Amino acid sequence: YRLNLVTSAIQDLAWRADVYGVSSLAVTDRYVFAVVVDANLGLVNAVNNGQIPPGTPSTDPALAQYMPTTRLWRVEVDGNAIDDIAQNVWGVVARPIR
Repeated sequence: YRLNLVTSAIQDLAWRADVYGVSSLAVTDRYVFAVVVDANLGLVNAVNNGQIPPGTPSTDPALAQYMPTTRLWRVEVDGNAIDDIAQNVWGVVARPIR
């Protein structure tokens, strides 16, 4: 979503049902860059089935096979185009043009 801080209007920029979360955002005049985490149903099922005990530390080698995939999306601010431009990106930043 894009929030207009002047008018408080919210515009839906993109919709995907298989996204678990957004770990990082960066915005330019033309694009919104979002690092999204794909749903990790394998880990959810392993915890629910008792294969991975609750509270297992993230450093446990048993979790390596459940590492989620991330994708970097580039969304035009008007919502006309959405591009999946990279995989396994964990953060983005934008800096002003000088």
